[in-house]
Amino acid sequence: MPEPLEDAIQGIAICGAVAASLYGLRLLTAPIRNKSVLNDPLVAKSGHSWVIEPFMNKGHFCSMCEQNLTGGYSCSQCRIRVDDVRCLHLASQNQVCKVNQKSTTTRKLKHHWVLGNLEPDDFCAICDEPCGEELGLNDFWCAWCCRAVHTDCKRELPETCDRGPHGRSVVPPNHITLRKGGSRNQKEMVIESLTIPPDIEDYLPLFVIVNPKSGSGAGDIVMKAFKMVLHPAQIMDVTRCNMRSCLRFMDEHPEITTRVLICGGDGTISLVMNDIEELTHRPSIAILPLGTGNDLSRILNWGTESDGRFSLKEVVCHLLTKRELIDRRLKVLNLITEIQEAQIQPLDRWTISIENTRRSIANVRTEPKSISMTNYFSLGVDARVTFGMQSTRESVPKALSSRFMNKLLFFTYGTMDLFTRTHSGLEKKIELILDGKSIDLPGIEGLVFLNIQCWGAGVKVWREIENDPQPQQLDDKKFEVFAVRSSFHIAKLQVGMSAPLRIGQASEATIRLLNESVHMQSDGEAWLQPPSTVTINHKTQSMMLRRKEPE
Repeated sequence: MPEPLEDAIQGIAICGAVAASLYGLRLLTAPIRNKSVLNDPLVAKSGHSWVIEPFMNKGHFCSMCEQNLTGGYSCSQCRIRVDDVRCLHLASQNQVCKVNQKSTTTRKLKHHWVLGNLEPDDFCAICDEPCGEELGLNDFWCAWCCRAVHTDCKRELPETCDRGPHGRSVVPPNHITLRKGGSRNQKEMVIESLTIPPDIEDYLPLFVIVNPKSGSGAGDIVMKAFKMVLHPAQIMDVTRCNMRSCLRFMDEHPEITTRVLICGGDGTISLVMNDIEELTHRPSIAILPLGTGNDLSRILNWGTESDGRFSLKEVVCHLLTKRELIDRRLKVLNLITEIQEAQIQPLDRWTISIENTRRSIANVRTEPKSISMTNYFSLGVDARVTFGMQSTRESVPKALSSRFMNKLLFFTYGTMDLFTRTHSGLEKKIELILDGKSIDLPGIEGLVFLNIQCWGAGVKVWREIENDPQPQQLDDKKFEVFAVRSSFHIAKLQVGMSAPLRIGQASEATIRLLNESVHMQSDGEAWLQPPSTVTINHKTQSMMLRRKEPE
């Protein structure tokens, strides 16, 4: 090979290596740079909720310089988009967000128009023709009522915004007072007080409580989606806010009927319900399932895995096409409508009190432990499997946590228990008393106290029989007790090839752990319990929302 050509190839290789190194360095430093940019005082105090977006040539344009976007920032509240730091600063300084007080000082709420970047299925509210078809920034979209309108048709709409078909669920910014809540380093704007808008009939504001870590990060997608159609203060992050503090306005305004949507798994739902029960004026509760089992969501007709409302593709890559963006917004609006129309269903909740019977090394008896139970409480083989799955999952990086991983771990530990038989002969290790009557147990490895009609990710174990003297109900102040013989018995229950060992129904129970430690779990949270006395008593009834069956 001639030397000039060889030198040229080597030069190209060196340039490629340098370019790759610089690109890698840019990727490594991007989170630090972006965090610094978003924490800039001008940006942070603008009222916008800026998030980093990989637009990837989706046909979006910068709201400031009008250039085609290949990346940049967007406001999750009013949906304006910018392409670089210079335009970000300009937008923060000159573009008012929908929640900014400058636009909400009047008694009547006006439309908050955002220019351009409409979706393909946005049709004009006046002429019913498609909007945003031309390249660049054109036509408008209201960040409150979600109506699209042509530039020429905009003058025909009234100046006052009615917040659209979901308006009775929206808290208007001119009828709300905010305060800073949360931890010292994570302050959030939460509601201090609110008033009933005079132009809304049957006012029924919706408040969304989200665990952003649930569903492999689906909770974060949910928060962004709801911020697009509700007031951001209506969306609360359980990892950043004290729920009791955030919800105290409900007690201070008993004249306003509210509804709450909890987005997360069974553990998140149970914790939030505990906080809601501290209120005197309690809201009704709907569920958006983001966990693995989602048994409570199943029986209230809210679906099994978000019912397709937030797809796995959205969660994994966050690279949404225009088609997917409009789908997500429509799904949120449909969900809000379903919550408005849902029926109230009382649900029993129970208190589980645990008192250790053995003293510590210092001869001091530990304080009794008290937890709440919504779905089910169990001891033995299924709690052992849950405990192993939970311990392993905590050691796995969060990025690998998913429904598939949880189910795989459950299968793995269930198979392992076939050989170890950790809780073989459980009937000899415990004493069971139901409603004051001692119960003789057959040979079992697990015992379950069931409050709802689903167990183990959708298994209806307490199957109704004709003229059943013990029908299962959500609000009868009774729980059902059944037993399983082994993890293989659980597997057969999962596929409908077997039936549980019915023990009976009761309003209270006492379980004495005699000489050995036994695995226990309540609503998916497991632990190893030393010899103790466990009592189950009725706690209260929560007002849940049951989704109407589609006609």
